[in-house]
Amino acid sequence: MEITKIYPPCWFAKMNNPILQLVICGGDLANAHVDIMGKPNLNYEIISNTNNCIVLNVDTSDVGFNTIYSLQLRRNGETVEKKYNFLPRRNRAIEALSMKDAIYLLMPDRFAITDSKNCLNRNVIDKNNPDCWHGGTLEGMKAHIGDIADMGFTAIWHTPVFENKQEVTNDTKYYSYHGYAITDFYEIDPHFGNIGDYCDFVDVAHKKGLKVIMDLVFNHSGIDHPFVKNPPVKDWFNDLGEGTCKLTNYSPLSAYDKYASEYDKEHFVRGWFTQDMPDLNLSNDIVLDYMTQMSIWWIETTGIDAFRIDTYPYAGVEYMQEWQRRLYAEYPQFPILSEAWVGETEYTAKMQGDNLAAIPESTMTFMDFAFQRRISETPIKNKAREIYSHFALDFIYKNSQNLLAFIDNHDVVRWLVKHPSVEGLKQAIGLLLTIPRIPQIYYGTEILMSGDGNGISDGNMRQDYPWNRPLTAEQQDFKAYICKLLKWRKGCKAITDGEMMHFVPFDGKVYVYFRYLRDNNGNVNYSNAVMIVVNFSEENKEVDLCRFKEMLSVCELWHDVIDNKVMLLNSMNSITIKANGIIILNSNKND
Repeated sequence: MEITKIYPPCWFAKMNNPILQLVICGGDLANAHVDIMGKPNLNYEIISNTNNCIVLNVDTSDVGFNTIYSLQLRRNGETVEKKYNFLPRRNRAIEALSMKDAIYLLMPDRFAITDSKNCLNRNVIDKNNPDCWHGGTLEGMKAHIGDIADMGFTAIWHTPVFENKQEVTNDTKYYSYHGYAITDFYEIDPHFGNIGDYCDFVDVAHKKGLKVIMDLVFNHSGIDHPFVKNPPVKDWFNDLGEGTCKLTNYSPLSAYDKYASEYDKEHFVRGWFTQDMPDLNLSNDIVLDYMTQMSIWWIETTGIDAFRIDTYPYAGVEYMQEWQRRLYAEYPQFPILSEAWVGETEYTAKMQGDNLAAIPESTMTFMDFAFQRRISETPIKNKAREIYSHFALDFIYKNSQNLLAFIDNHDVVRWLVKHPSVEGLKQAIGLLLTIPRIPQIYYGTEILMSGDGNGISDGNMRQDYPWNRPLTAEQQDFKAYICKLLKWRKGCKAITDGEMMHFVPFDGKVYVYFRYLRDNNGNVNYSNAVMIVVNFSEENKEVDLCRFKEMLSVCELWHDVIDNKVMLLNSMNSITIKANGIIILNSNKND
């Protein structure tokens, strides 16, 4: 007999759910007798026993803080033993994600490359190959936390840092530098560092006033996860092909399509994401418990502030809702950011509404792919109308302000590849940071990173951050622009807490909207209002202000946030906005 791993590696005393599921992994474990020795001895029930794994439900009701137990396996006079520790829980406040936040998304392998001695590089580093490991580390991320905080961000979302021990051969073109092919959900990949390095990263981020959002994957693991060959229960993974994988149909619409066949709905949830990413069977309660405890373990071990859930609907919405209930039993309203990659507003609204119906206390944030599609894919001649229409549909959301908006991320082509105009990017960022959403900006956007738009792989969208390269004057100017807006919006309650009023686009090209607060009587508070004018045409536009009388009649002095000048506006005059431009004006009623 041999014990090689125990999941979770340790646990925490006085959890609200006292039942701990232990998965004991090793060799020659069939029919072993289990004892959990300590004060008091713990009662347990074996719920699965194979030659490689024993699964127990253990009652921890009477376990004290910092208690070490002896877990023993005995059979035919042979005994193997492992120590198991129960630690005290963290005492912490939970703060939801909101419009007060501005999130910086980074990919650890590409963000800050170091030659850290703490990191073991299993694969050859090849910085010239966009699909290979490049050498980014947690140490490098930690070194640049100050840079992220100084720009004005409030949170860091990083793509997964779990062990991705993908075996690469001469015949294999697949690499797992991205972190989404996990081979151990309880370990940090040695390319990045270790758990101690990750805890240090979180601690430094907190000291700089930044939240940390950990990226979790519930839908699948990597093909080289040991449970693929030796699962704790036989149906740990979904396998629609009776021995050979059948890929998902990649149709999230199947989850809510009233006309969808049962075949399509099952195929969507149970199919593998890729041939290298086997599909986890969350309908099995043992698997769901394993993933729930994994989530709790990372919260308690590291002090992270939120989870981002990859491919949320692929895992099965009902199973993810049950996971959320179990998580909330320990951490009510713990922030969860979920990816549902569908470009229709109605789909995202349906997911949010169903989530709130199932879990009324939910603060789950969904990614606004419909906004990203409209701002990135719409031809410029239609863009003003499309953006206007997008926000005009906010009535179908239960909470439209609890959505994450972005112009690009690690899964889509960078903005400047599709729209090679710095002025256009300024406009998009200005819009992103003033709409009633939680904004997310992809790493390197602040220094105009673009990349190879002709690349055939995702790696072309995930370039190395050039920390050692001096910035050009254009890069410095753009970074200053982003920093100025981020720092301004932090102190502008009309943006971080306010409502929105918008107007049908002038001439089909110029979109005007206001952000504002109300006083205790429900009246508009003009002392802290913002006017945003966006010109989606390629020529200068003169905009008659008479249409905006209801917002301009009380306040006439406005401060240009970008150009730092005061403007006199009333419903009797007009304003000129340059081609592809944006004007952001803060009211100065008290000046």
